[in-house]
Amino acid sequence: MKKKPLSLCIVALPVLVIELLTSSCQFITGEALAPAAEPAPTATPLLAPESQLPFEAGISVKDRNLPGEEIMYGIGITNLSSGTITIDPFPPASQIKLVGQDEVVYSSVAGTRTRDIGPDYPDSWYHTKGFWDQKDNNGEQVAPGWYEISYEYVIIEQNTGKRYTANPTARFQIVHPDSAMNKDLGVNQSVTSEGITVTLERIELNAVKVTVYIFTTPPGYSLPEGHPPEQAESLGINSRAEYSVDGGITKQPVDIGGQFNKSGARLIWDLDPIPVDAKELTFTITQLGDWEGHWEFRIPLE
Repeated sequence: MKKKPLSLCIVALPVLVIELLTSSCQFITGEALAPAAEPAPTATPLLAPESQLPFEAGISVKDRNLPGEEIMYGIGITNLSSGTITIDPFPPASQIKLVGQDEVVYSSVAGTRTRDIGPDYPDSWYHTKGFWDQKDNNGEQVAPGWYEISYEYVIIEQNTGKRYTANPTARFQIVHPDSAMNKDLGVNQSVTSEGITVTLERIELNAVKVTVYIFTTPPGYSLPEGHPPEQAESLGINSRAEYSVDGGITKQPVDIGGQFNKSGARLIWDLDPIPVDAKELTFTITQLGDWEGHWEFRIPLE
């Protein structure tokens, strides 16, 4: 049995939020405007080098979504300055439109409040989330396609009085349900390698993703009262797999999760959608926690 040294990893709570804010995130470079005066003149926007910006802003959203599915997106603004910055107005205006088209399908107007972001962590990091039900401004379901969401921020640096505009954007897709294979397969195949038996229980396929469920009981596995076993961290961080469809290009899973009970560990891998005419999926685990091996599964899709 080939056992790899345990790699330690410290995971902080904010990582859970950061993951959402980096899944499909585009950071803005911003525009600096002249300091406000009384009465405030109409200022000509000037491009500000990214290194001079007193903040960083981004928006993220899940890449692929089924029609009618509520779309959640995350927004993050980090104060990089030594003083307070202010979002004015708050909340900012937003809009969603089809990529490559000027027509706005959904929009929200700016609020009438302001929002300060302090210079010291955690107050220096503002984050929030929003939801879109895929309805346009007339309350109708929008068509499948690529969309872009954007926000229109005006941010004031209190130390200098400078005003900045920020327009973070992110793109996402609403996919047609029949654009990829849709089915659930009960597999229940077991493979033993290096003395460890792994069972591929089932596969769920739709137009957004493919989810593979495997179950195993690693050597020395036990479930202490009230919390996951020590192997949980290693299984989630160190496990590796790859897959191919009909003998084509080998790809890596998109994501991995886990569930643990007294009997063993269930690892859940997410893959890209599979074409409707695919014949076979080959899924191979090359590392299971601290153990290297070769657990290969061939699953007929017809």
